[in-house]
Amino acid sequence: MTDTTPSLRELVRLTRRFSVLLGAGADISATVRALTAEASPAFHPLLEHIDDTVRRGGRLTEALAAFPELSPALYREWVSMGETMGVLGDGAREIAELLEPLAEGGGDLQLGWARIEQAVPLIQFTRRCAELLELGLEWWRVMFLLIHEAPPDFADGIRELTLKRDDARGLAPLWERMDTQPERFSACYRAVVRLGWEARTMDEAMRLLADLLLEDWTLCRRTRCFPERAAVLIDHGAPPVATWADLTPLQQRVVTILFCRTASRLLSLGVGEAETLATCALLLPRCQQEHLAAQAEELPLPETLAGLGCFSPFLLTLLAGGAARGRLDYAFHQGADVLRAEIAG
Repeated sequence: MTDTTPSLRELVRLTRRFSVLLGAGADISATVRALTAEASPAFHPLLEHIDDTVRRGGRLTEALAAFPELSPALYREWVSMGETMGVLGDGAREIAELLEPLAEGGGDLQLGWARIEQAVPLIQFTRRCAELLELGLEWWRVMFLLIHEAPPDFADGIRELTLKRDDARGLAPLWERMDTQPERFSACYRAVVRLGWEARTMDEAMRLLADLLLEDWTLCRRTRCFPERAAVLIDHGAPPVATWADLTPLQQRVVTILFCRTASRLLSLGVGEAETLATCALLLPRCQQEHLAAQAEELPLPETLAGLGCFSPFLLTLLAGGAARGRLDYAFHQGADVLRAEIAG
């Protein structure tokens, strides 16, 4: 790649610095001039146009629209929202964080921006749900608020979640509403929402999902282990593969990390072993899902997992020790950390 070729990696770098400079009190014009001095020639026309537009009293969104080849539609939607809501600096930091794994791993053309534009808003939506629920807002108020923050296509999906009503029961549970959008909310996602809904701990469920989605997205995009799928939990409605052997070794490692991370968080929230297994099983291939469904009530959790034929002796021994000490949640957490460190290494 030459220094005249636009790159997503440079866009992320410039966006992160944009956020830092705005946070330090610099105005947009001064910020853009500082970035122009360090940017590659490919980005000079865009940055100079932004500076000129802002000096004339125009909007940043307007300037970006003139250079669609340098800023994806998702990026321009974020800028428009940030300008409207007065959170341009914070939004820049978040979008840089979410696009960085894609920039580092590459493969954005192979994955396609249509899938990326489903994945990133889902992470943002889940994160904002958790934040607002933690403040004590009712879930339906949260949905209405987020309609105005999300990109148009995703906002339409949120709007549908607010409209589903059963005359006999009143408002249907949120997870049932999500069943109508399987291409956006995966089976595992909906199962975690159901657990949170039934336990009246939606804030904790959405925080779990927000953290899990970010780890999932980061692992999958940096390693490009799923070239045509955004992540494990972000499956775009694709059916699960048939067997564990259908996954590559790297895919198996990533799925195992997410399985362990989900199990650790659910157990630590007080979810029972059977419910935890049933939820985590939705991350596995179809054959392993069926095996867990048949065995989960009959054997202790470590023995049940040993029968799947997909987890390593290291992990199974770790889990057996955790179960014996009454710290199965921590054993799953340790397993996820060790496996992730080995991928990072």
